[in-house]
Amino acid sequence: MRASIDVVLLKFGGRAAHKIWSIAMADQNREIEVNLDESARPQVTIDDLRAVLAKHGRVNPMVDAHLVAIITIGRIIGAEWSSAWAWEFGTRNTRVGMYFRPSADLSDNHVIFRQIRLGELLFNLQSLKGFKARRVEWRGCEPEAIVAELESAYYMLSCGHMPTFVPAGPAGQRTPDFDVWMCFGMRCLWEAKARLETLPFAETTLVNALQRARTQLPDNSNNVIFVRIPERWSLEQDFEQRIQNPVDHLFRNSARAISVLFHWELWETPQADRMKFGLGGLEFPNLRWEITTGKRRVIETYSGFPRGWVRFEQL
Repeated sequence: MRASIDVVLLKFGGRAAHKIWSIAMADQNREIEVNLDESARPQVTIDDLRAVLAKHGRVNPMVDAHLVAIITIGRIIGAEWSSAWAWEFGTRNTRVGMYFRPSADLSDNHVIFRQIRLGELLFNLQSLKGFKARRVEWRGCEPEAIVAELESAYYMLSCGHMPTFVPAGPAGQRTPDFDVWMCFGMRCLWEAKARLETLPFAETTLVNALQRARTQLPDNSNNVIFVRIPERWSLEQDFEQRIQNPVDHLFRNSARAISVLFHWELWETPQADRMKFGLGGLEFPNLRWEITTGKRRVIETYSGFPRGWVRFEQL
C-alpha cells in the first residue's frame, strides 16, 4: 500500500479547518536502531534527513516521514526529552491520555501523525530568531505546551507575520512567548497556552487559562492569546457560545488584548485504510481594537503552508 497525500486549504474562521491532508495508514513496521546523540544539534538540515533515509532505506512516504520526524525531535530538543515523551511512545506514559500515548481515543496512527507534525514544525521553524534559546527551555515542558507554541508560530508565518521567540525572563517578570511584527505594520506580543488532552471542557477552565495568559503579557502592548484545546471540546454542544463567554470576560478586563485564537486538531477515518488529519481554528477579535484600527481579525490573510515549508513525506 502506497501512501496517498491530498492537501486541501480551507479558510480560517467559524468551524472550518485550516487544511486537511490524507495519508494512507502505514502497512509496514520496521525495527531500527537510531542514534539520537546525547545532545541536540545546532541545526538539522535537509541533507541530514536524507542521509538518515539513505542509511536505513526508504519504505513509503509516511513511514519515512515518521522516521525523520523522530530523528528531528531528538536532535533539536534533545535525546532525553525525545526518549521520555516521543520515542517508543514515551517512558513517562503514566499520565492517561498523554499526547504521544495510544489509548482508547488515540490510535497508533494518531500518535504517528502527531510525531510527524511536531518534527516538521521543529524543522521548519528552527531558523526563527530566539528558537535556539527556546528549545533549551522546552526540555522541561510537556508536549502540549511545545506544540501550542510551534503551531502559533506556524499560523503567524502563514499569515505573513514575522514572529520572534522571547526567552523566559526572571521569576516574576512578565514574558510573552513571541514578539511579532504583524504584516499590517503593527507590533504585538503573543502568548500561547495549551489545555491537556485529559481536561474536561469547562468555561471556568478557559477563564483561568486566559487570565494566566494575560498576566504574562505587559499592559502597554497590543496582545494576542493563542489557546490550543482538545478536539473533543470543539464537539461540545454550543461550543462557540461557551468559549465566547470566557473571551468576553477577558476583553472586559483587558483593553490591550486585541484577539484570542483557539486551535484544535481534527481527525477523521473515512475509510479503513485512510486517515484525515486537519487543524480547526476560531478567532475572537476585540471589537474595541477593531473599531480603533479598522482591522477585522489577526488571521485574515491565511495562505496555507508558509513559503518554503518542508514536508517530510516529500523528502
